Amino acid sequence: MMQTALARIKDALLSPWRETGFPKDTPLLLGLSGGADSCLLLYLLANACRTTGAVLHAAHLHHGIRGEEADRDEAFCRRLAESCGAIYHTARIDAPALAKERKESLEAVAREARYAFFADVMREFDLPLLLTAHHADDNLETVLLHLTRGCGLAGLGGIAPVRPFERVEGAMIVRPLLACRKEDILAACGELSLEFVTDSTNADVTYDRNRLRAEVLPVLRGLTDHPELQVIRACATLREDEDFLTLAANQLLQTHAKEDTLLREPLKSAHPALGKRALRLWILGMTGQLPEFCHTERLWSLCCENESSRAIDLPGGYTVTVGRTALRMAKKPQAPLPPPPLDEPLVMGVQEFSALGWRVTLQSEDNEPLSCGQHKKITQNEKNVYNPFIRDTLTFDTILECDLCRLHWRGRRSGDTLLLRGVHRKLRKLQNEAGIPLDVRDRLPLLCDGERVVWAPFIGAADGAFATKNAQSPAFRLTIQAIPTTDFSKEESPS
Repeated sequence: MMQTALARIKDALLSPWRETGFPKDTPLLLGLSGGADSCLLLYLLANACRTTGAVLHAAHLHHGIRGEEADRDEAFCRRLAESCGAIYHTARIDAPALAKERKESLEAVAREARYAFFADVMREFDLPLLLTAHHADDNLETVLLHLTRGCGLAGLGGIAPVRPFERVEGAMIVRPLLACRKEDILAACGELSLEFVTDSTNADVTYDRNRLRAEVLPVLRGLTDHPELQVIRACATLREDEDFLTLAANQLLQTHAKEDTLLREPLKSAHPALGKRALRLWILGMTGQLPEFCHTERLWSLCCENESSRAIDLPGGYTVTVGRTALRMAKKPQAPLPPPPLDEPLVMGVQEFSALGWRVTLQSEDNEPLSCGQHKKITQNEKNVYNPFIRDTLTFDTILECDLCRLHWRGRRSGDTLLLRGVHRKLRKLQNEAGIPLDVRDRLPLLCDGERVVWAPFIGAADGAFATKNAQSPAFRLTIQAIPTTDFSKEESPS
């Protein structure tokens, strides 16, 4: 004997209490649109609640979109809920006006308002379970839409049959009809003589979901029987994979992430599928929103390269800086004022560039000068430009290719180079290799002969610019030191 549509629905129907572990008398809230799906679910839940003793609530939001038709739907839902013994809740919004005000799509605004309304009802009446009438066809459409947007495993997992409802503490969302076909739902409504309303906008193919339903799904059904059920099974497998990888990524974060810092080496040593997932979850935890694909890929690329002191801006006003050993998250500050212009002659004695945070000193030295062409070697610890007491020193007694009276200080400019071992190296690249942060680079004075850079602090002197001519001649010592009161960022030391 052929099974009826209603029998197939009942076989596939998920029990909200069994799926969540709540007691069978736990009250329920159903999102009621008035369509065939929610009307059938209301009928089935009302029968179940009579057996379990649970109180059933139904909520309908009037979106202010379809005029008299929407008024008709609201009145219908009220009558239907009351006839089934459900406690009815309703509210009204102007979704088109909100969409215009927020500059968002009408569907997104309507969905946000709908779930916000459900959450308000659940908090007011202490309802821990929200039920929606999503079915297998809805899930197939959702997966296809996610695919067109370049989703990952989470998107391919489709609509979860059960998940936490983050808007209400401890609450869950259940989709009892998720494994049921739309065809069976309509047939079951016919078998039960259930009335329902039809949203006229469902025929408008200017909406992506409606176009998929009208033009793409018929093609899929011509290729295979019940593709919506095949996809339900695939989604269940993909959600298991998603859960496993998310668990592994969270374990990685528990070991190697602390507050706003994520260690770089364990991240890049992991498989990309795990490392990128950990990166996304870390950003989600810090900012409250998942990064876009381009941001994750760019950060992953920087983690796997040797460069450091590179920053990536994220949505929401956050910045991730890739240091030599770790990634650091920070709320993006207001754009700093550009450093004041600098063009000062080199003079004997002490010069303070307070606005830039540096003090330079030129003095004669009686000690034996360094050998030809050398400047003082800076140790790894001394190169920590974040330490306000650190300094870089250049010792010389003769200026070979410079005229002392022409030497002057200026700020960094685009295209600056330094001649090192016969090669003109880009100053930006040299400072990056030295691990000097961007905000420090912009404020470091450069010693120049005209336009030519002859000494870049913490980098070195240009070939032939300074050398010892006569070992008996007094040497000059040029020192640059951060002014102790300068508030440089507390980042890691360059190495």
